[in-house]
Amino acid sequence: MKILALEFSSNRRSVAIADGSDVLARVETDDVKKPPLTLIDEALKNAKLDPAAIETLALGIGPGSYTGIRSAIATAQGWQLARNINLLAIGSAEVLAATARTNGHHGEAHFLIDAQRHEYYHTTWNLTEDNQSKTTPLHIITVTAAAELKAFGPDAAG
Repeated sequence: MKILALEFSSNRRSVAIADGSDVLARVETDDVKKPPLTLIDEALKNAKLDPAAIETLALGIGPGSYTGIRSAIATAQGWQLARNINLLAIGSAEVLAATARTNGHHGEAHFLIDAQRHEYYHTTWNLTEDNQSKTTPLHIITVTAAAELKAFGPDAAG
């Protein structure tokens, strides 16, 4: 199944195309003014695929840049209307937890995502070899509270 993935919730915008677990193309930029369709077109060319080959569109829904997330949602909705494909929304914390688990981190893990203005989004997950489960919902904490998390020693990433 060919999946087009959009992640615009941070200053680092990215588009990737995967076929199963194989990444066929990846395009990244720090230029938030670069149009989403330009990034998608570049990824499709790199993967040597026609837009009709895409079966599912996965998009990152943050938390993060409101404008970036809106841009990804609008692009995904337009693509879905034109191509009648599946849409999949994925939260940034879920991706961080899955990545940590895949990289061999197990047990309690704290994830921090920059919320700007000296604040962080914070969530806690339990990671096992086979699964991941959220134990604390996403909430905002101060930069001081984030520093205290690190001082007490639990794994923190983000």
